[in-house]
Amino acid sequence: MTRPVLIIPAHNRRATTLACLERLAANGDFENFEVKVIDDGSTDGTSEEIARRHACVQVERGDGSLYWGGAIAAGMLSALRTGPRALFWLNDDCLPRPGALPALAAALVSDPRSIVVPRCVVAKTGEAWPNGFIGRRRVTAAPDQIIALDGASGYCAGIGREVSSALGVVDAGRFPHYYADTAYTLVASRRGFRVRMIGSVQSELVDPGREDHLIREHFDTRMGPWENARKIFLARKSPFRLPTMLALMQLKHGLVKGTVATGVKTAGWFGALLLTAARVARNTREDQAGK
Repeated sequence: MTRPVLIIPAHNRRATTLACLERLAANGDFENFEVKVIDDGSTDGTSEEIARRHACVQVERGDGSLYWGGAIAAGMLSALRTGPRALFWLNDDCLPRPGALPALAAALVSDPRSIVVPRCVVAKTGEAWPNGFIGRRRVTAAPDQIIALDGASGYCAGIGREVSSALGVVDAGRFPHYYADTAYTLVASRRGFRVRMIGSVQSELVDPGREDHLIREHFDTRMGPWENARKIFLARKSPFRLPTMLALMQLKHGLVKGTVATGVKTAGWFGALLLTAARVARNTREDQAGK
């Protein structure tokens, strides 16, 4: 069996990706892991700079259509051919602290039927970030805790050999970007595999973003409401992508309840879209009247 494989999706964030690799190098993780960057069509020289600075890092290129789910799936598929002891997902804006990845790998050796994640903290503040979930609650662990989860975010996650053997790769067809990690880890826990957060193992999130998403933040004022609707509700990278949300809700709640829940969410989202469009139109009229 080969060393654990660390899969890092990347797209046009050269400085961020390189900073992540520098952290791994400083930690000594290149010695214990095979590191694989899935560069999904970057045009900023990411792959070239990785090759120049870190010859030991494997780079696989996409055409820009993989997104997170597709990049992780491609990396997992490639890695599984070599029979690794474990697989790891790592976002390039998530920086494991020294010893974090070896500690997670050791947990997977002792329990290959598990998925393990670290306690995530915001790099700038040290504030704990809830990267696990139990039911509908986002949760984190105290530094002295190990907690059982229903599923977890994929900022940094180790996948045991028996889990990946049974489940294969993430479902990038239904979850091309958002919720691929949620779906995979939730399916794992429902199939009887253990999903755990180890509080004594920590990673730093450079830019965790928001836990919630708002329609108005994705509204493009240069486009009309129906153009925005197509972009917001159908784009593969959108957190509001309706086919993805339907798949997630049906996974969580079953066919009927999941479909109803998606319908309720969709109605609320469309309402927010129309309110945003009306607000933009009103502001435009007021600006024109003031000229």
